[in-house]
Amino acid sequence: SEVVRLDNRVASAGNDYVLDYTVGSLVFVREGVVNADTRIEIEYEYLTGGENGDVHAAALSWGPSDNLFIQGDWLQADQEQAPDDTTEANYRLLSVHGEVRGKLKDFDLRLVPGIAGDPEDNKLLASSLEGFVSSSRVRVQSRYRDYSSKYNNLYRPRSPVGDLRRSMEVSTTVDALDYLRLSGGWRNIRGQSDAFSGRPEERSENAALLFHRQHWPGWQLLYSSTKTDAGGTDARKYYFENRLEYQVPSRWVRAARLEGIKIDAFLRNGRQKGRRTLGSDQQTFRHGQVRLNAAVSERFQNSFFYRRNDLYDVSGGGSDPVTRSERVVIDVAHEQWRTLQMNVKVENNVASSFHRNSPLRNINTNKYSQLSLRLSPGQISDVLSPLFFELNGTRAVYGWGVSGAGGGSSVWKLLPGSEEALTHAQTNDTYYLKNEFRPAAGYFLHSLIEWNRQKSETGASASENNHWRWSEKLELKLGFKTRLNLQYRQFYQDRDYDRTDRYFEPSTWVEYRWTPDLQCVANLLYRKRYADDALVKNVTDNWETRYDLTWRKTKFLLIRRLEVRQSLAANRTDSEGNRRESSYQITSSSAIDLYLLHSTIIRLHMDLTRYVDRIYPQYDYSSLSVNLKASLRF
Repeated sequence: SEVVRLDNRVASAGNDYVLDYTVGSLVFVREGVVNADTRIEIEYEYLTGGENGDVHAAALSWGPSDNLFIQGDWLQADQEQAPDDTTEANYRLLSVHGEVRGKLKDFDLRLVPGIAGDPEDNKLLASSLEGFVSSSRVRVQSRYRDYSSKYNNLYRPRSPVGDLRRSMEVSTTVDALDYLRLSGGWRNIRGQSDAFSGRPEERSENAALLFHRQHWPGWQLLYSSTKTDAGGTDARKYYFENRLEYQVPSRWVRAARLEGIKIDAFLRNGRQKGRRTLGSDQQTFRHGQVRLNAAVSERFQNSFFYRRNDLYDVSGGGSDPVTRSERVVIDVAHEQWRTLQMNVKVENNVASSFHRNSPLRNINTNKYSQLSLRLSPGQISDVLSPLFFELNGTRAVYGWGVSGAGGGSSVWKLLPGSEEALTHAQTNDTYYLKNEFRPAAGYFLHSLIEWNRQKSETGASASENNHWRWSEKLELKLGFKTRLNLQYRQFYQDRDYDRTDRYFEPSTWVEYRWTPDLQCVANLLYRKRYADDALVKNVTDNWETRYDLTWRKTKFLLIRRLEVRQSLAANRTDSEGNRRESSYQITSSSAIDLYLLHSTIIRLHMDLTRYVDRIYPQYDYSSLSVNLKASLRF
């Protein structure tokens, strides 16, 4: 039932935002749809009463034709009252609403009236009236709603100024020309009165002009104003907005040897009062953004996006900056050459909050850049077709601190570094080289080398963390029955301050099919780890092995399908140094799945585990678990 308005404009569910009804969480998903100064208003209906109770309802409707419809509803509720609900938990409600359709020359008319009341007290508790007038060029819509403070229903309307008391709204759209549209709206909302805010009220109006003609830029001019009065506190916001969108004509694009160019931009200027931000209660704001999409070809796409939001304090008669946020996104995807493909992405965000009567400002920066190259030598020579390489490099910088005038971080510094001259900065570099080699069918070699560097700076102190990883994996398919995987991994990490961590890990994995119904999988892994922390050294040896046997049979005796699984696993760990350890664990798992009928499944699972600690025998234990599950579907 929600209606979300962003600066007096209705947002689109699924396109602008996503609402999780289970927890009441609303997330905006479209780029630039909201910022720090956006006025967000949400109207909705919420459930009244407690979770327990009895509700009885009946409805009678009559529609003699397509132009007339009448419906009456009766509701009786005997509910458990919620702890924070002050309304009556037991009530009766009789409501009648209808719809009348007609036609007057070229105009279609529709009227939707409705009333609701208490049948015992003979009191009118709610009324509503909606009207629609439309033709090929003119559309007018109006709605009036009135709710008494004693109105009770399963759901109650909630407005931005509290529980709804009365609302009136009118909107109209006129297509003056085939390429010119005029629109406007007016809305007045009053909430239920209370002892704190009196009777809150909100008024808003908007007007827009839209010009959209073929081969011309699409242009929209918008004015919006909203004023809220709640408990002696006035808040007002109004602004003008220019929006431009242009799809460059195809003949001009072809002359430039491109596939397409699209430009869209908007600029918003306004003023707001009643919202206190960093000591200012009156501000002017300026929001602007530009987006450019250029397609050189179907496989060569480029995009550029820039957004800037400024907020100025005008409470003292001048115009002093309060906050500023900037965002730049550049994305280049070059897949024109099949031999070498490239992707480049840069995303920078810088937010500043200015100190009053001072050149200092607080800065938060978040910058990210990425380069990805994919090389296919097989496009050059068939001899090199089994090879494939991928190189990827990323850099992410996050920093914050206080800077003077002209200092700090720039959003236009496309390749971020740690020299942002901020109090705190963290830089993370990640590079990897991946290679795939397929010399023949059934043979596959995968190689990966990855290096990561993380540097943190706070004032004059700095710390650095480096690690690299190397992995080789060979997959062999030996006929129809056997598959073999051989893998070797190596890891090294330098955590600064004489702290290092490294391990070596060879492993093998074998799958063998005895018959189409019977197969087994064996896995063996060994890991040797060295962990050094200053003068403390630890060496750990770890062995892991596992054997799985699976048998599947269809139409076995009276069973539609039978599946039996047996697993044996063993793990041994020996560690020397600061933490001495010598232990082993053996686990046996058995499972049986019976598919008796198309709608009946029975599953039995049993685990038996034995753990032995050779240094501290008091920690030895054995465990047995049995799980039986039956599923019957009707």
